[in-house]
Amino acid sequence: MSTPLAHAITLYRAGDFLGARNACVVALHAAPRDPEILAVLGLSALRLGRAEEAAQVLRASLDLRPDLMVAVNLGHALLSLGRLDESREACALVIRLAPRESIGPLNLGAVLSRLGRPAEALAAFRHALALAPALRDAWYNSAVCLQEQERFQESLAPLRRALVLEPENIAALTLFGLARHRTGAFVQAINQYRTVLALEPTHETALNNHAAALFQLNRPRAAVAAYERVLRACPANPMALNNMALALNRIGQTSRALTAWHRALALQPDGLDAWINLGGARKDMGTHADARRALRRAQVLNPKGASLAGSLLFLMNGDPTATAQAQGEAHRAWARRHADPLSPPRRRLPAVLGRRVRVGYVSPDLWTHSVAYFFEPLLEAHDRGGFEIFCYSDTRAPDATTARLQALAEHWRVTCGLPDETFAAQVQADGIDILVDLAGHTAENRLLAFARRPAPVQVTWLGYPNTTGLAAMDWRISDIIADPAPASDLCHSERLMRLAGGFLCYRPPLRTMPVGPAPCLASGAITFGSFNALSKLNGSVLATWAGLLHRLPSARLCLKGRGLGDPVVARRFAEAFAAQGVDPARLVALEQTQGIEDHFALYNQIDIGLDPFPYNGTTTTCEALWMGIPVVTLLGTTHAGRVGASLLGHLGHPELIAADREGYIETALDLARDPARLDALRQGLRGRLEGSSLCDAKGFARRLEAAFREMLTDASLPRS
Repeated sequence: MSTPLAHAITLYRAGDFLGARNACVVALHAAPRDPEILAVLGLSALRLGRAEEAAQVLRASLDLRPDLMVAVNLGHALLSLGRLDESREACALVIRLAPRESIGPLNLGAVLSRLGRPAEALAAFRHALALAPALRDAWYNSAVCLQEQERFQESLAPLRRALVLEPENIAALTLFGLARHRTGAFVQAINQYRTVLALEPTHETALNNHAAALFQLNRPRAAVAAYERVLRACPANPMALNNMALALNRIGQTSRALTAWHRALALQPDGLDAWINLGGARKDMGTHADARRALRRAQVLNPKGASLAGSLLFLMNGDPTATAQAQGEAHRAWARRHADPLSPPRRRLPAVLGRRVRVGYVSPDLWTHSVAYFFEPLLEAHDRGGFEIFCYSDTRAPDATTARLQALAEHWRVTCGLPDETFAAQVQADGIDILVDLAGHTAENRLLAFARRPAPVQVTWLGYPNTTGLAAMDWRISDIIADPAPASDLCHSERLMRLAGGFLCYRPPLRTMPVGPAPCLASGAITFGSFNALSKLNGSVLATWAGLLHRLPSARLCLKGRGLGDPVVARRFAEAFAAQGVDPARLVALEQTQGIEDHFALYNQIDIGLDPFPYNGTTTTCEALWMGIPVVTLLGTTHAGRVGASLLGHLGHPELIAADREGYIETALDLARDPARLDALRQGLRGRLEGSSLCDAKGFARRLEAAFREMLTDASLPRS
């Protein structure tokens, strides 16, 4: 070894990288092609942050003599310069030089991760671990790659290995919490985040995710407090502001939520989630024009977003100007862009003779949610001799209702966090004959899994009042009142299976609440009421209700909905009625109640229910009827606008269905002017509902099962 080189190495080992570099420059005058001098010069330049110089001289050293550590450091230099393909080539050289060493595949994994190729990166990290199982970083990075592919359940195993090697590794603990979070194990996720925060109380990601898990566990008030903690640590955190706004909106503090969203967008004007959530909140308030503006702004930021485009479709259901034909075409256009390109050829119908039909139900709403009020009686009444039932639950906050539903299903698959392609593979592995969507274009839907056609027959029912638009969705369950032939058929991508007796079967969540007397008998004045979501109360509805109040000056109107406890929201509705000449003192605004008992008890304050249009109530209409309240509905031209007619028609009260707005007012007035008839209806409606097809779970199950068998014997489709 030359003396100048020895001097350079001594300086390098002492940490004097500038001195080492300068000594190498002097040494190169005497030996310009010495690979060792070039190697030390490159290493010194790299430690000094001179990556460009390091890459140049390290490559020159390798050209003269291949060397493992020189190749390793060339890869590091190129990676720091962002020259990722060249860095990948350097890592490949390391693997060729030392195929039994883990450093090559470990570094290759890091480069492939930076290239956005997580599947290849995962393979590289697994290669490294096969050579050196104690590599904590490789276990951790394997989990990162899995999570980048939304394989959160699989990421738990490598994270456990990483934490065995370093139990207090903050990054691994946080990622473990996220894996629990994204697979719906919110209690475990919260405990994991609390472990991180015990080690590092101001860890911003853990603080944020802890609050988010509380929200998804349906504890919005606790989530607000947790987000306030985040914002004390980092006041200018747009993610925390956006998420706190969601929690505030959930508990009805709408004006505070709007303020938080506007603060978030002031900090981050291209905050996609904030624009989407602001649009959702504006929809919930009933300000649909503002909702569309926010969602269209989000679309500019994410023009390929399928669920975002689906949110705009959802708004069409309550738009009085959107015809059934326009809605059908918009849904088909969505599918042509986002779903249909994923669809393989139609699968052959299975042979089911001599065996049970396998039916799978798919929903994110298998908890105390409106969907469950109609799904549970069917699940309980299914013929287990002829049908084998699977439930695919994307439910993020399971509760007592979830437990009841799970006990009624033979097979229960928790699918939270699964990518759509993995979900579809699970359905295929289960050998499902008929797969039933219960969500449509509502939140957390699986339409892109249905687009992959994992089952030979695919059906949509219950959770969404319109076509999905999907070419891969074969049938939609409805009835002749909700979707009359042939007009409705033209607006659907699916074939319509119209059930006799109606497409709904209701089970009240509270059977013991007594029906009280009509309040008008004591007060002498009629109370109209609607407990429907504020998003359904458009200008046409409010104008009609104002006209009704003008015709009956002694009456008042009781509204209940999330957000009405917020003075800003309540004032908006008061001002809307005042603009129609109705004294706001005649309005009663009730905020969200905490328990189901309190909610049902409030129906005893109402004489006559008013159904909104063109997006009718479903659960609220059934609740009102159960509590003895006649509901007046307007017959619309879309499924969403004919659900009220379907319910009342199958109940045997077609006289409560109006053909136009004037008829709607007259129908309500006829009831209001006859208190004796009103009270008789009140005392008899529950019994009539219980005795109707709307509460006949066994009859409904048999009719639906017959429909399923008809779908499986469709002569127009190829058979196995």
